[in-house]
Amino acid sequence: MSDFQYADVITKIYVTNGIVRLELANNKMNDQGQIELIESGTLVLHLNGFLNLKQQMEQLTQKLIEDKVLVSNNAPAKKTKSSK
Repeated sequence: MSDFQYADVITKIYVTNGIVRLELANNKMNDQGQIELIESGTLVLHLNGFLNLKQQMEQLTQKLIEDKVLVSNNAPAKKTKSSK
């Protein structure tokens, strides 16, 4: 397979009749130096495929946390000398 779709963000998610549609967009700098979202496509999945994707993303996120590539938002805050 040689088709690739890159996206910076998912802008909207719709579910209709067991089909999940994720609208994708890319960030683009405009002439005023502000970032604009440019629609780049739609990822369409059956609900089962979407749930499978969710599980795979959770597993990958956990591995990235374990490998210290990401920091978990759920981790307890580290105490500093000023905190009691």
